[in-house]
Amino acid sequence: MRTSLLALIAALLWNSGARAEGLEALSGQVTLVMEADRPLPSKAIQSMREEMARLFGASKVRLQWADRGETGLGFEAEGIVVLRLKGECRMPDLPMPPDERGPLAWTHVSEGVVLPFSEIDCASVTRAAQSALRGGERSLGDVFLGRALARVAAHELVHILLQRKEHVPKGIFRRGLTARELVEQFHEEDERGRIVLDAGGKPAS
Repeated sequence: MRTSLLALIAALLWNSGARAEGLEALSGQVTLVMEADRPLPSKAIQSMREEMARLFGASKVRLQWADRGETGLGFEAEGIVVLRLKGECRMPDLPMPPDERGPLAWTHVSEGVVLPFSEIDCASVTRAAQSALRGGERSLGDVFLGRALARVAAHELVHILLQRKEHVPKGIFRRGLTARELVEQFHEEDERGRIVLDAGGKPAS
């Protein structure tokens, strides 16, 4: 089954029922349509896609990517999710403290249904990521920016895939990540850097 961009809600083709356990609850093809207010550095885009693939590697989610400019009236794809990057997704030239006054991202909800529309506040994410970089990491700012964007986007995507507003106590899908956790390279067994769900695929707050 394929669907146009105008039928986003009908494009939720994955199985998010409680019959599955853990990451088995996340399955199906998802087309991420990225819409950025301003162009991103190419290294940030590559890093973002690689980190998203790593985060969902243990699940059955098959990620596809499309740019908003490629999605004209006749665009068709499976499991469309629109990911809007608001503002400037580039590392600031000067060191700036993270802005903790609001969320890094949010996903739209209508009448209790989690819609396939997520927005990321680039200013907040870039400031948080920059504040967490240490020493030589600063020379790879675009790579770390992409990793931070991926972890924020993955968090919102799990909300959509599972159709749940609750969080889990650990992993990428918990309520909040520190600035360092947005950019740190975790060991594979470290649950802070993985998508963690309770048995049955149900997040628990």
